[in-house]
Amino acid sequence: LLRDGTGVPRDPVEAYKWLELAIPKLKPSPARESWVKMRQQLAQSMTPAQIA
Repeated sequence: LLRDGTGVPRDPVEAYKWLELAIPKLKPSPARESWVKMRQQLAQSMTPAQIA
């Protein structure tokens, strides 16, 4: 939602934050790997300060 702005304003920093919180709680699976890739893609467009 936050990554693409679906129903809410687009906010990659918030999207990254929620992925950071969710990914460690997921069991290894293709879906988890998809979320990890999504987080990596978001990080590429963010500054180090936004990631911290």
